[in-house]
Amino acid sequence: MVFLSTRKAGSWIGKSIVNLTSILQGVFGALFIGVVAVVFLISFAAIIYTGELAPYFDRGVGLTLLGGAVISMTGALFLSYKGTIAQSQDVPAILLAGAAAPPAAETAASSSS
Repeated sequence: MVFLSTRKAGSWIGKSIVNLTSILQGVFGALFIGVVAVVFLISFAAIIYTGELAPYFDRGVGLTLLGGAVISMTGALFLSYKGTIAQSQDVPAILLAGAAAPPAAETAASSSS
């Protein structure tokens, strides 16, 4: 039996370049989104951990980054649409800062007296 190939010699090179290009696009896209997400998450932590909560800023940044990573990984692994990017939003961070301020002020007032 003789099998004849209709491919031209070296046709796999074009496909591998396309695959390499798409891999590089994905890697650079992920790096860019990751850097932007880290900047946003640190700024959200700076909004929340002000005033009486300022001594806990370092822990707050760590927990905020951990939460952002969990949100991103959950979205990447479990959402049905392949191109979905799940990230933290700014409005809930502002609402959380407003909700955390009164208990922190009350705790600081009761501990100082």
